[in-house]
This record gives sequence, C-alpha cells and structure tokens, in this order.
Amino acid sequence: MTVASMGLFHRFISMSGTALTDGTWVKDGPDVATKVGQNLGCNTAASLVVCLRAANATALLKASDQSMCPGRYSALFAPVVDGDMFPRSLEEMLKDPNSTALRHFLSLDYMGGFTDSDGGVNLLFPPTNITLGVPPSFMKDTSLPQFASRTSAYHKDEIAQKLREVYYIANTSMKSSYGGSTYLYYFTKEPSFPHLLLVPEWFKGVNHGDEVVFMLGPDGTALFNGTFTELEKNVPRAFMIYFANFAKTGNPYNPDTVPSPWPQYTYTREEYLDIGDVIVNKSDVIPRRIDLWLDTIPEILARSTSSAPSTTPVASEGVQVHFSAIFAILVMFNVLKLFC
Repeated sequence: MTVASMGLFHRFISMSGTALTDGTWVKDGPDVATKVGQNLGCNTAASLVVCLRAANATALLKASDQSMCPGRYSALFAPVVDGDMFPRSLEEMLKDPNSTALRHFLSLDYMGGFTDSDGGVNLLFPPTNITLGVPPSFMKDTSLPQFASRTSAYHKDEIAQKLREVYYIANTSMKSSYGGSTYLYYFTKEPSFPHLLLVPEWFKGVNHGDEVVFMLGPDGTALFNGTFTELEKNVPRAFMIYFANFAKTGNPYNPDTVPSPWPQYTYTREEYLDIGDVIVNKSDVIPRRIDLWLDTIPEILARSTSSAPSTTPVASEGVQVHFSAIFAILVMFNVLKLFC
C-alpha cells in the first residue's frame, strides 16, 4: 500500500489479519517516542532523536516495554502515516479510486485466509472471568455494544442488534479489473498439540496463529516439543506446496501437485479452500457473517449522520475488544469489490 514498493512485489499473502487490523498502525507516534525517550532518560525534545538513535538495542527494548500501557493493542513500533512512505492513511487510500497506491494494490495477486476460531486471540486479555466460558450475556450486552459504538456512534444501536441477530440468533468480488487474482482459505484443522496462543481448557477450534505452526512443518511443533500425528503431517506438506506455487506463479495449484484445486474467489463464484482433515475447495464461506460485514453494516454506515448520535449508554469499556481478524480480511475483500 505504498508506491515506494512498486515493481518490488508481484503478489502477497496475509494470514489471519491485514493492514486494516486494529492496532496495525501507530497513530500516536510523537507521544510514543516521547514516552520511550523519557524512560531512556532523554530529557529534551531537541535531543530526543539523537538520544533514541544512540540507545543500544537492549535499553531501547526495555524502555519500550515500560512504555506499554494496559489496554493498548497497537505495537509501539509499527508503520505510521509519515507523508513520505505512507502519504495518507490506509483507509483514505482505499477509498480513493484514483489513488496510485490503490491501483498498484489491485494489480497484485493476493492470497488470504483465517481460521474457524480466530477470535480466540481476544481471550489473552479477558475482561471478565472466563474460567468456565464467556457468558453469553456479557457478549450480547457488553462486548457487542462496545464494538458497535467503536464502529459508529450514530448507528451503534442498530449495528449491535444486527450483530446479536447473526451471532446469537441461530457478495463479494475478488477479481480485480487491474489484473490481480485472489484466493481465500478457511483453516479448520484443529491441532492435536497446544494452541500457539494460550486459551482456556474449554476452547474449541483453530485459534489465531495456529495455522502458522502447520505452515512451518516440524519446526512449528518443535516449539512445543511435540510432533504431528500421521493425519496432521499431510496438512503442512500441502500448505507449503500451495504457498510455494502461489509465490512462483500466482496460482496456488500449479505447477506442483496439490490435494485439491483452489479456484479464485470471484463475484460469481465465491470459492475457497477448506483446510481441515480433508483439504477440499468449497463455496460461500460463513455466508451470514459475510453478508453482515460486507453488506448489512456498510449499508448502515452509509446512512445519514446529520442527526445526533445514538444516546443509548454503552457498558463500561473495560478492556477494549479487538477488531476481528476475519473482519479485517473481509473489509480488504470488500475494497476489491468496490473497484471491479
């Protein structure tokens, strides 16, 4: 998403997250630099840059750790809108059809995906006691309203209700006119070994980051002093071939043989690769949630905000809820839809 990279990359892969994920960018860079500098003993603004540059790596990391505050979900050292590498925010560039950065982005081949329980990453910082599970009342009455409020102060009540309907009451174009192809995967193979990120005993599914262990093969399970089962060994082998094929040609199922074809995800054929005990291509992944994030909520947000914002109180913020990695990926997918 920067013109500085034009000609250097031809395709890219994102796993359980995108550059739109909450916390990817630093929006308070000067404050962060000042705080880190204070922890290093840099006393004046005039000498701050010189002082930071002179610090050794160990001291800098220690000062950075001391600068992290509870509830912060963005890294201290991450991309910033600096007017040079990134002249505008990612959101602004994606909304501008004449943006050189956007046109370059749409010309690239893209592979992305998520796991069937990506939201488990939120359990690292539980805002309530989750020993026996996350209380449905907490999700419905606290977490979802908080998320809706962060999405739109004007439409938070309606968004919160739509979230409840989809999650508690039991169409996207991926083919760019600029030439880039797009492939979507949905990782459903639950590991026999410990999850990459800590989760409660009751957690089921494939957590955020678990697919990375499979992609690394035996080196991945070595992190836990474990091994793959015979059935699991087929997954990393196939995963690596799909990724290598895509890196070479932009097509994940050529030239080397793979267990299943992997058609492009397009407006007319919403196909994806389900990576589970059996690897097979399917269509129409999590349709109700896709429709919610790519159709319903954008339609709500597009309505007038000339009236006063909703005044329904939102429960105590506590620890802020992460934007789902799934949401971030689907937003990126929707950007491609807008310009096809």
